[in-house]
Amino acid sequence: MYLALKRSKRFLLFMPAAVLILSCSGVPMNAWQWSLPPGVDVPEVPADNPMSAAKVVLGERLFFDNQLTANQAMSCSSCHHRSKSFSEGLSFTVGSTGEKNRRNSATLVNLAFNRSFTWGNAELEHLEEQIVIPLFGTEPLEMGATGREQEILQRFKADQTYRDLFASAFPGERDAINFINIVKALASYLRSLNSFNSAYDRFRYFGDSNALNESELRGFALFNSDKTRCSRCHSGVNLNEPIDTQRLAAEDTFHNTGLYSFDVARKFDDGLFEITQRADDHGKFKTPTLRNIEVTSPYMHDGSINSLEEIIDFYAAGGRLIERGWKAGDGRAHPNKSSDITGFVISAEEKRDLIAFLKSLTDREFISVN
Repeated sequence: MYLALKRSKRFLLFMPAAVLILSCSGVPMNAWQWSLPPGVDVPEVPADNPMSAAKVVLGERLFFDNQLTANQAMSCSSCHHRSKSFSEGLSFTVGSTGEKNRRNSATLVNLAFNRSFTWGNAELEHLEEQIVIPLFGTEPLEMGATGREQEILQRFKADQTYRDLFASAFPGERDAINFINIVKALASYLRSLNSFNSAYDRFRYFGDSNALNESELRGFALFNSDKTRCSRCHSGVNLNEPIDTQRLAAEDTFHNTGLYSFDVARKFDDGLFEITQRADDHGKFKTPTLRNIEVTSPYMHDGSINSLEEIIDFYAAGGRLIERGWKAGDGRAHPNKSSDITGFVISAEEKRDLIAFLKSLTDREFISVN
């Protein structure tokens, strides 16, 4: 029932009545086998959507199918490319009707381990909740399913392959082809997108002391140092959580990094504040994973920083001063800027080492196009 319980200011506006109640029938019979490194616990999965191989297979097919969009102009994969670690490579994503989103498409890597799933909403704690937004959302419109549910479902009901896949994924259900099950299958597929085969993983989890070269090791030490404070916000399995994870709430993974001044952020995108309406959440956004960061540019919620070199310069400066244009302002002076964004002095060699470490987080097998 968790889809019906969230009451964020944006979320319930997006949800048609047909999606508000989850079915409890159809428990899959084919179990899912997680492939995780030593020391990484199996992630939590909602009790009413247990993992199964059949649901993952169905979810993958749906993810790459334009038929899931009302006008059949795009699929989920149109904004999430495997070669870019299931991000898009654009500053702003564009929906099926050409409407521009004000935020970019974040990577989908290791979502099963996340505490929240969007740039600016800590209340979406399950993938099933997040998936409803691009499907049915109208502000902005992405896949455009609202009001055209039966038309979309009929496409799948007319396809024998899909009839078989839904029957396998949700055995025992008389009418398995519905949006509740589409959401469940997509969530199962996304939970299966796990990446643990980078050089960093081989060093960190598999005990390969030779996995990182000397430059990468120096960068790793710098990343974890009191000088840069990178690991203060980029720790944990996904390198997207505070270093102290005891009693960690989802909102603790949202930070203001000094990207924009207070006035500019209020006009353009005020992040977590738009949901919570709490003054100390002005300009806070979810800390992204650093996994495969080499291929997920442009960076930040609005894609306003283009390279790893620029990212390091930004944090070294303790935030960003924009001198011209309508976004002009001093983000470094934002009252909510994280206390860990203090700035630092870094040499050219240290910057090379830090970038070398960040590139060691790339899982080449994961991003390879099958």
